[in-house]
Amino acid sequence: MEKIKSLFGDFKEGIDGPLMACSCLLLCWLFTLMYGSENAPDTASGLLPVWVIFFLVAGLVSVLVGDRISRRADRPLPLALSHTALVAMAMASLAIVLQPEGILAIVCLIALGLLLPIAMAQLAERYAVLSLRRRVTTTVASALIGFVAVAIMQLLPITVADIIEPLIPLAIVALTAWSTRKPEAAPEEVPDEVVRPPVDAPRHYTAPFLATVALYGVMAALVGWSPLAAFGPSSHWIVAAAASVLLVAMTITTLHMAQHGGILDPDAAYKPAPLCAAVGFALLAFAKSPLTTGICCAAVFSGFGIFFVYCWIVIGNHIHAYGWRPLTAVCSALAALYAGLLAGCGLSWVLSNLPFEPTSSISTIGLLFVILVMWFTTSGRTFAGEKAAASEKPDAYVIKQSAAPHTDDESQTLDLLAQRYGLSHRELEVVALLIKGRNVPFICDELFIAKSTVQTHIKHIYSKMGVSGKQELLDIVEALED
Repeated sequence: MEKIKSLFGDFKEGIDGPLMACSCLLLCWLFTLMYGSENAPDTASGLLPVWVIFFLVAGLVSVLVGDRISRRADRPLPLALSHTALVAMAMASLAIVLQPEGILAIVCLIALGLLLPIAMAQLAERYAVLSLRRRVTTTVASALIGFVAVAIMQLLPITVADIIEPLIPLAIVALTAWSTRKPEAAPEEVPDEVVRPPVDAPRHYTAPFLATVALYGVMAALVGWSPLAAFGPSSHWIVAAAASVLLVAMTITTLHMAQHGGILDPDAAYKPAPLCAAVGFALLAFAKSPLTTGICCAAVFSGFGIFFVYCWIVIGNHIHAYGWRPLTAVCSALAALYAGLLAGCGLSWVLSNLPFEPTSSISTIGLLFVILVMWFTTSGRTFAGEKAAASEKPDAYVIKQSAAPHTDDESQTLDLLAQRYGLSHRELEVVALLIKGRNVPFICDELFIAKSTVQTHIKHIYSKMGVSGKQELLDIVEALED
């Protein structure tokens, strides 16, 4: 119990509260707009909602234009522009609630598609300035709590949900304005190493990454409408079910990250995503009721959600490691996602209009896409036992880089410390960084643990070794080396 309490303490300390709240609200607003609103056209006929096409096309145009403008701009995205976009999104949402049909609704949906990337780019810029540990924990917490908020929205009466939906963008504006104006806390000790963009920094995402983003978009669109169309609006609870599955999956992933000191390879970050999607598609062929169909679609949605969390961290890594402009990083990734969603919508529409029941076809095609995802994200050298393959991956795609390997002399010294003073494996990791001159913030990010946990480890190390400070610790280490 103490270990679990410590893990959640590390998780909680690494969260940026206002940024997490803004991310949760934006996630809740988007999913409520796409799946939770009774104002959306009925899909029981099996036809693809036209409003989805308008929204996605507008979004694709927006990200392509935004990417082009951002690459030519000389300054970052102004905060006032993001606030203006969010206020306009609130007004458009209100107009859709009041008038869900007609030309006005279509214009508002196009406006929402155009404005959403601007709001996301501002959030991405705020994520990028966080340390790696805080970036990961805040992203994970945003996904967990955001999907819980989506589930709560599904339980509210439709009148109440319609009132809340237009207010969410305004709440984000208020939160961002409050968080940027509040007094700054005393700055912590600066980490030893400052990341500077390399001279040969890439200007675009890798093709396998973009292809994987697009494929997950196709899978999300496939289960978004066709399997649920036969059951009509009664199946809208699927969003709440997806939130529950994602909550469990992301909690396990977070505990894994905290327990093992961070993810050493990007494969570990998105391994739960294709697994969830594969299970959902495989069981979908046998689903014959709204309950079983909803559970299968929830599994696929959770896989998409887990991957999007990883994708969002990669976006922040590119901004932080390569000096990309936030709008460029967001628009480039969203372009692939929107293209995948549009392709999935088209495929969903074709399957819905065939003369036979489409669920089995969606199950088979979905599993094919899962195989393609694994093909894009798997290196044959890994199976051949060539450990160097992991180091060849770009830094921005790695959630947590492993520490530099110890030399033989360093390993021997650490073994002697462990035997003589009874230091644990984690305490040895802290000692190894201390004797290299690393400070507490650096150790926090390197080992993916909270500041209070690092300080507790140092206290235990000093107590076991009978020293009162770092200099005495270094003296003992030097004596052992001699």
